[in-house]
Amino acid sequence: MADLEVGMRPEVGQRVVFLVGDNNRAVQIMSTAEPLPASSRRRFEMSNVLELTFSAIGNNAVIFFGAAILLVGIPNLFLGLWNLQIAGSNPYGFPTGMSVLANILGAVVAWVGSILLQGTVLKAAINGFNGKKTSFGDALATGFGRFLPLLGAGILISIGTMLGFILLVVPGIILSIIWVVTAPVIVGEKRDVLSSMGRSRDLTRNHRWAILVLIIVYLIVAWVLGLGATFLGMAGGAAGATDQLALFALVDTVVAILVSVFSSAGVSALYFELRSSKEGMVPDQIASIFD
Repeated sequence: MADLEVGMRPEVGQRVVFLVGDNNRAVQIMSTAEPLPASSRRRFEMSNVLELTFSAIGNNAVIFFGAAILLVGIPNLFLGLWNLQIAGSNPYGFPTGMSVLANILGAVVAWVGSILLQGTVLKAAINGFNGKKTSFGDALATGFGRFLPLLGAGILISIGTMLGFILLVVPGIILSIIWVVTAPVIVGEKRDVLSSMGRSRDLTRNHRWAILVLIIVYLIVAWVLGLGATFLGMAGGAAGATDQLALFALVDTVVAILVSVFSSAGVSALYFELRSSKEGMVPDQIASIFD
């Protein structure tokens, strides 16, 4: 172990320890290992992200689908049926105060549920890549334990990307890519909100075109699932379903569960691949963040 000289910065891949002084600032930084050789780092591969996405779901199907049903499916179905009840008492379909409230509440609940789901499944996904098992309760505890910073990041990212989309769309897309792995950083590395957003920016640097392609792939999958749900609902109505709207609510809930599982697994896989390729970390090193 050797002290770093004044003005020197640790190199990429170099592990360090430091002493904490006043205001939680590092007062002495010491190197503990040589910088990671470039030969141990590898290229970022989109195919790895897709493969890891399905691997995460397959290895942790109970956790992924159980958490998605609990955090996304049940609230979505409840609010869908509430909308159905409102529609039944409003045959002309004009917007009412209750229908507007139901739609706003539904959007907020879906958003919060997706945030919690991402925090819940990350530990199971990362451990699964290393051949470790995670209990359902442990996964939920991990997600709920980081709920407040996840919520704070979600609010800031939503505001930032919304403003970006208002400014000719492109800035919003760029910000969405830059901050795409903020949630995994919050949960896995236990950083605060702003630090996690900065860390996501650093991890995604030099890989943003590839990440954009991956996002488009995931959006296409979500669109196909939604289109399939629409056709199923229409088929049910054509076949004489007694309540076509109820069928739509049920099918919409199933699609929401599938999309949330696929997207949360994708973000976990992307975080894992970014750290593996940029920092040369192997699965057991990344999984050790939860030890």
